[in-house]
Amino acid sequence: MGQVDVPLVEVLKEMHESQCILRAAEGTLSKVPVEKVLLPHSNDMNPKGTQVGLGPDGSVYVRQSQLLCKSTDGGRTWVSQPLEKAAENLGWHWKVLNDGTFINVSYSMGPSVRDPAIGLGFA
Repeated sequence: MGQVDVPLVEVLKEMHESQCILRAAEGTLSKVPVEKVLLPHSNDMNPKGTQVGLGPDGSVYVRQSQLLCKSTDGGRTWVSQPLEKAAENLGWHWKVLNDGTFINVSYSMGPSVRDPAIGLGFA
């Protein structure tokens, strides 16, 4: 990606602990200053399952394993609310509507599941 070698562990650790990210482009790796802010913590969080979406008004939504987070100031501050967990074998889809309403639908999966879907709105 970006036609650069993978950075050394020390370089990645430094990036993780500082207010910058590394950008790989056209064979060059450069530091880009950023403002890093911690999200509210979701227990049993898996980074691969984290999803990010933008609302029509610029609101940022982050869906974690057990929390839905929302920022209206570009990610500097966050509000959050817990997400229901229907079952261990869980599927879910979410969407930010044109009016800014967040809709999350969680559902159990499997051949014998008869549980209803669980909906959540976050305006």
